[in-house]
Amino acid sequence: MIGSTYDVSEDSKKKTVKELVYRSYAVRGEDERRHRIPDYSFAGFYAAARPLPKEEDVPNVVCVEPDTSATSNDWSRIQHAIDSVAKQDPDETGYRGAVLIRAGTYRIEKSLVVRASGVVLRGEGQRNSGGTTLIATNRSKHALIIVGSSDSKLDRYRRFNTVGDPVPIASSVVPVGACRLDVENVTPFAIGQTIAVTRTPNDRWIETLGMGTYGWKADEYAVDHVRRVVDVVRSEKVGTRGTLVLDENLFDSIDQRFGGGSVRVLKDDQGRVQRSGIEGLRLVSEFDDEDDEAHGWVAVRMCSVKNCWTRNVTAYYFGYSCVHVCGTSTQVTVQDCAHLTPKYVVAVVVVVFFSRPFDVRSLTFARARALQIAVRGRSTLLLRGRSSFVAHSLPTMPVSRRSTFVRYGSTSSRSDRLA
Repeated sequence: MIGSTYDVSEDSKKKTVKELVYRSYAVRGEDERRHRIPDYSFAGFYAAARPLPKEEDVPNVVCVEPDTSATSNDWSRIQHAIDSVAKQDPDETGYRGAVLIRAGTYRIEKSLVVRASGVVLRGEGQRNSGGTTLIATNRSKHALIIVGSSDSKLDRYRRFNTVGDPVPIASSVVPVGACRLDVENVTPFAIGQTIAVTRTPNDRWIETLGMGTYGWKADEYAVDHVRRVVDVVRSEKVGTRGTLVLDENLFDSIDQRFGGGSVRVLKDDQGRVQRSGIEGLRLVSEFDDEDDEAHGWVAVRMCSVKNCWTRNVTAYYFGYSCVHVCGTSTQVTVQDCAHLTPKYVVAVVVVVFFSRPFDVRSLTFARARALQIAVRGRSTLLLRGRSSFVAHSLPTMPVSRRSTFVRYGSTSSRSDRLA
């Protein structure tokens, strides 16, 4: 369904790819080829329009040194440094600066939280020796580092700030890969607005899939696709009806037979933390034994963020995830990260080491691998995972499924059947 066109040099006989063609296809039970493989090239930091910032782009503002004295409180010192940088005025690019944690070992008793935009938490490397190591000492399930909201409810529930009421979609079918859709009333919409296109499945959809047996409920599988309006075309024949043209294609088919959908206008301010990152760290969770689950559960949790990143991070022994992206997060890149030797009860919990659950769109996992070897060069690793690279039980997520996994792999993994 994906093809390429070529230019062929007469003297070299070598083929040069001229363009990538996304061909149309028909879904099962249909003859019309109206669906198209979506374009995922917009995933990640600033929709892949900008590279991740270099170290010199976000200079160090505060440095934290190792302190082995008996009275030292590493959590307090690092959190104070984060809060200090958060009070700085952002520069013209939106960055306040970085907290540099010098090479050494730090014992962290509770979650470190980055609540402000433009703040980077930076270590001096993810190496076992000579790098920056943060040890999660709290003996309960928790995230060692949180970027954005610390509200655990946002793992599951959307919290969009909207304007007005939802407008029903008028198209009988909006195919996969579409950039246009008809709505019953175009009056609330204008060029440049950010909108949420929501697929609202019904019980017929559940029955057609045969998933009622497994407890699926239609209202729990609504999926939002956040897009920007680039054109509004009013119908000359049917009252207020019209067509919205979107900046990016949709990843779901929205079919009136299976519940249809609606469109909402979103407020500009969604309360997200933006342009913040975690980088250059070795994160370790303390534990008692192989089946211990009362310890660090997530190394880095990014909740309701935009244009943020985690890179060059290695996590050891956390029970659930190396990087957990959730809430209304969008345009996030996870690069050169690893999770080694997680400690959890396999029969009880699904362990997802590079995860994008529920309300997340536009996420890139770059060079994420799950191997039984040490970190070498730019590789990223994971060992003994179950469902290591997934988007959770909702195949498209309640905010679209534009997640891309680039150069990733896994060994010694456990599927549900083998767990």
